[in-house]
Amino acid sequence: MSRTTARRLLLTVAISLAIYALSCFSPMSWSPDGRWLAFTTVTMKEVKGPDGKPQTKETYQVLVFEPATQTTKCLAEGWAFSAPVFLPDGKSVVYVECDEEPIEKGKAEPKGVEDAAKKGVKKAEEQPPPKHRCRLARVDVSSGDRRVVAELPPMEVSRDDHDKPATDSIQSLVPAVCPDGKKAAWAVRDRGTSDLLLIDLASGQIKELARGADWPAWSPDGKWVCFLRVVPDGEGPDPLGVFVEAMDPESGRRVILGDFLFESGGLMALSWFRVSWRPDSSGLAYTTAIRPDLDERGQEAVYTADLDGTRTEIVRSSKERVFGNPVWSPDGSKIAICATRFRTNRPDDEMGSTLFILDVKTGKKTILAEAWPAFFEKGPGAPALMVLNMPAWSPDGRWLAVRVSSGDPMLFRTDGKGKIYVTHDPMSALRAGWFGGALTKELVLQKDFAAARKEARETVALLDEWIDKMPNPNAKGDLFEPKAYCLLVLNRFQEICDFAKGEKGAIDDPLGMAWAALGQREGVEGADEEIAEAEELEAKAAKCNDPIQAAYMLLRAGDIWYETLWSKDKSIAAYQKVIDQWPDSPEAKRARKKIAEVKAFFVKE
Repeated sequence: MSRTTARRLLLTVAISLAIYALSCFSPMSWSPDGRWLAFTTVTMKEVKGPDGKPQTKETYQVLVFEPATQTTKCLAEGWAFSAPVFLPDGKSVVYVECDEEPIEKGKAEPKGVEDAAKKGVKKAEEQPPPKHRCRLARVDVSSGDRRVVAELPPMEVSRDDHDKPATDSIQSLVPAVCPDGKKAAWAVRDRGTSDLLLIDLASGQIKELARGADWPAWSPDGKWVCFLRVVPDGEGPDPLGVFVEAMDPESGRRVILGDFLFESGGLMALSWFRVSWRPDSSGLAYTTAIRPDLDERGQEAVYTADLDGTRTEIVRSSKERVFGNPVWSPDGSKIAICATRFRTNRPDDEMGSTLFILDVKTGKKTILAEAWPAFFEKGPGAPALMVLNMPAWSPDGRWLAVRVSSGDPMLFRTDGKGKIYVTHDPMSALRAGWFGGALTKELVLQKDFAAARKEARETVALLDEWIDKMPNPNAKGDLFEPKAYCLLVLNRFQEICDFAKGEKGAIDDPLGMAWAALGQREGVEGADEEIAEAEELEAKAAKCNDPIQAAYMLLRAGDIWYETLWSKDKSIAAYQKVIDQWPDSPEAKRARKKIAEVKAFFVKE
């Protein structure tokens, strides 16, 4: 196996671990008028335990977010929900909800193999997973009124995928609603297979649409439903053949629009390769997936496929990148794509993610966001990976909502001129704070300092808004690295020290930790001494009677503020004192050059 193939396998495995460690990715749905964004999230709720004492429990929520007011509303809470989807009238959403208690609990494994043999009982792992009752529910966004649309067949439900790595968790699924608002398609999972059902939203009646089909998507004109059909390809137990098919529900006619090889055994979630219909319903876009050890090219590509069978490759990945979730823009001219990849031009290989827009006609790519781990030394609240996924265009094309790993959505302006963090509880704010730190670091590394300071200010304001609401007493420690990093970029050194005071886990060297996060130099332990040295030089210069010596001390102080401590304002102030006091001196000439250098380095805001 070549080095590039090995690296690509590592990338695939790493993404897979992110999927299953952080729970599966969940799609989002815009209301037709663009007022609301609906999504599923997981939060921690305090409930009464069996012993009557309070305990913290993981709870699913169906939420809607209103970008205009930046407010969030909870429509439902429970044990497990699918992703919600808006009905065409824009007034309500539908989703699948599941009961926590299984219909039939699995039997416990007997103690010891011999006991099992004596009792003639199968081992627990051979028992089929329990099934849960599920139903399609509908909730009015304004009133919150909920009603059951249809009782669905019981199905196996995995909330976090740790026990069933070959499938997606319930929140990664979504009912596919026909544009006429009269019916929906839903895939019921059973022992590794899935059947696609057609649900009448008025009567609740259900009929089978297709066997072995999953992840349905209706064409905008409502005439076709597309799905992925997975079958063994005959080359062994691992590779699967995945077919992208479109079906006319009225006549039963089926058209194969594409196919690819896919590795089973839990390496990646097929939801990463969802299809997206072109707005005029003439075809769709999808991403291929292929095991790099089966094909040395080992590359994903985004294809468009027409209903007449024509297939066109529009962009191919490199060996260091995995594509996922291509989504057509409302006007059909562009496709939003998420790419997860290695970046090898750093001392340590980093794995991050990029959200970009591809102009289908010209092939031009516009990057909206790049997410990389904020810090190599992870704090307790730091995500191991940041994978952008599940992009969703607003109906007017002005916004792209995207998931950050399995966390809450972020909204990016498609013209690149703004973004919105969706924060509705302390956990969402914590995740947003780490992402803000990651963006700040990326901008610093790109030497776009004006943009880095803007991002840092926004992140600090966000964390300050939520820090007092954190129920966890260790929340300050969770937030220290991203906040301290952003404060350091803003040259607010005293605030870093103040923030560290009272921290439960005694931070002995807060400035050193912040400098380490910034990663600009190796000798970070002396940052506080260097601040003291610069301030002492300025104080001595003010009292010195020798103009040459005083000018030298000010120039030295300016150099420390600029070259070591990255303080634009303080360095310019020190150099300017030399110019003001001795304007015609050689030292003033040097000070003017240094000021020009500082302004060029930091980029004028």
